[in-house]
Amino acid sequence: MDTANTTTFDRSRGLSLDDLLPESQRVHTPEPEYEIYEPEQPPATRRHRPRWRRWTMYVALVMLTPLVLSEMVTLSYRWFTPPRTSFMLQDEGPIVYQYVDLDHISRYMIAAVIAHEDQRLGMRAGGFEISDLTSKAREYMDGDAGVGGSTIPQQLVKNIFLWPGRSAIRKGLEAVVATEFSYSMSDQRILELYLNYAQFGPGLYGVCAASWYYFNTPPWFMSEYNANQLSGVLPRPAYIERAADGGISLSVRI
Repeated sequence: MDTANTTTFDRSRGLSLDDLLPESQRVHTPEPEYEIYEPEQPPATRRHRPRWRRWTMYVALVMLTPLVLSEMVTLSYRWFTPPRTSFMLQDEGPIVYQYVDLDHISRYMIAAVIAHEDQRLGMRAGGFEISDLTSKAREYMDGDAGVGGSTIPQQLVKNIFLWPGRSAIRKGLEAVVATEFSYSMSDQRILELYLNYAQFGPGLYGVCAASWYYFNTPPWFMSEYNANQLSGVLPRPAYIERAADGGISLSVRI
C-alpha cells in the first residue's frame, strides 16, 4: 500500500498524521485557554437636581397639602352633615340641636335671616366683598375690636371650624374657607347649613330647636313676626332668654 495515498486518504477522512501513531507516541498539545474580555463599565452617575429646585418642590408641597385637604373637607359638606360643630364642642353646657332640611323651614325665616345677616347672598361671587373685608381690616387696625358684619358663608365656617372671639388670624382663616365654601356648593346648601348650625341662645343650636323652644311650633309653621324675632337674636345669642309664657324675652340687657 502506498503511504502517500494512505495519508491522502486519511486526510480526506479528517485524520491527521498524529492519529496514525500509537497512543504512546502521540504528542498531546493542550488546547489554548481563551480569556473573555469584558470592557469595564463606567460607574453610574446619579443626577442631582439643583438644591433650589428641591426646596421649591418642598415648599410647594407644604403649601398645597393643607389647601387640598381643606377643599376635600369642604366638598364633603355638599352631602355630609356632621352632628356637631366646633362651636357646639366648645360649649361648656348641654346643647339642644335638631337638623331640618331647607324645604321644611318657613319662608319667612329664610327671608328674615337673609335680610338681617347677608342681603347680598346669591348675588355675590365668593364668600364676601373684598372692599368690605379691607374696610373692616382697616377699622380693626385702628382699634375698633367690636367690628362685625360677617357674611353668612363667613359665619357658617366660623361656627363649623373655628372659635369665638375676634382676631386677625381667625378672620383670615374665615375668609379663606368661606371662599372655598362659596365656590364649592350652592347658596341654598350654605343657607341650609347656616340655619341648622347657627346659635339662637345659650346651648341652643339650629332653627328647628329654636322654633320649638321659643314658640312651641315647628320651623315650617313659623310666623313672620316670630321669624323676625328669631333672626334678630343671631348677633348676640348668648344673651337671649325665653319669656316665661313663651317667645323671646326682650328684657335682657344686650
